[in-house]
Order: sequence, then C-alpha cells, then structure tokens
Amino acid sequence: MPQVRKAAREKLLEIARATDPEYVAEALCIALSNWNSWGRIEEVDKEVLLHIICEEEIARSLRSKLISSASGPMPSLFSQLGRTPILDGKINEIASFTAVRLKID
Repeated sequence: MPQVRKAAREKLLEIARATDPEYVAEALCIALSNWNSWGRIEEVDKEVLLHIICEEEIARSLRSKLISSASGPMPSLFSQLGRTPILDGKINEIASFTAVRLKID
C-alpha cells in the first residue's frame, strides 16, 4: 500500500490547514505520544507531522495545550515538540510549569 501512504502524506498538510487548529493539536498529541511505537512510520511521515506542527495556528494551539496540561501526556511530548521551532522563545513561559520543567532539566 505504498501508493496509499504517499497519497495520504501529500494531502495531510492540506487537511490539517483546513481543520480547526484545536482538533489538529489534539490529534497530533495522540499521534506524537505513540509515534515511537509505530513500526511502519518512515522518516518522511515524521517530517510531514513535524511540518504540520510548525503551522502557525497549530503551533499556537499546541503551545497552549502544553502550558495548560501540567500533567498527563503533554509534558512527555515536549521532546517531540522540541524538534521543531514552535517552542523557540517560549521555553521560559512553558518551563514555569513543574511537570514540563522536570522534562527539560
């Protein structure tokens, strides 16, 4: 099914841009918390997700979610989000929350 995966990759950013950023952020949180266990995920698939994370409105929603969720899965997603520029200049604001601060110490 490589053709299906390729077609999905090509449309995913377009779909994400057309969807409410809050919903995309929620879906990304689930996807990112599990992506290390995906046996078939390729680097190009990860790049698509990281590109989606960098979309301005989606990045804003993810940062907001990270700040408001001091426990649970969000602090553990900090390392994946750190692979993108969305946290640049926002670390002090985000790190003021203890659960997140523990992840970056």
